[in-house]
Amino acid sequence: MLVAWALLRRLRAHRAAVAPRAALATAAAPPLASLSNPKLLVVLEYVYASSSMEELVALRAPHRDKHLTHARCWAASGRLLMGGAFGDLPTGGMLIFAGATKDEVTAFAESDPYVRAGVVRRYSVRPWTVVVEGAPIAATLA
Repeated sequence: MLVAWALLRRLRAHRAAVAPRAALATAAAPPLASLSNPKLLVVLEYVYASSSMEELVALRAPHRDKHLTHARCWAASGRLLMGGAFGDLPTGGMLIFAGATKDEVTAFAESDPYVRAGVVRRYSVRPWTVVVEGAPIAATLA
C-alpha cells in the first residue's frame, strides 16, 4: 500500500510539472507551412558590384543609412520579414517579403538607394512557396 501511495504521488507530481509545459507548447505553436497549407513569399536577391571588402565598404558607405531606412520602413509595415548580406566578404544579399507582390518587391528594389547608386550590379525577384517550416525565426535568432 505504501509503495502504491508513493507511485501515485510521483505520478501526480509528474503530471503537474508536464501539464503547464504541454499547454504552453500547444498555445505558442504557430501554424506551420505544409504541402496542404503553403506560405507564399517573395525573395529579392542582390548581387553587389564590388569584388573586395574595401571597395564594397567605400561604395555602399554613402548610401547605407538610406538603404537601411528604406528596408526598415517595409519591415515596420510587416511586409519585409528579414534581409541581410551573404558571407564575410559579402557578394550580395537577400530580402524576404510576405504580403507583397512580385511587382511591389521589384518597385522596392528599383527605389532602393543601393540599386540606384550602383552598389547592386543586378537583382532578381522570385516567388517562393514555403512548405517546410521550423520554429519561428524571431525565437530562433533571440
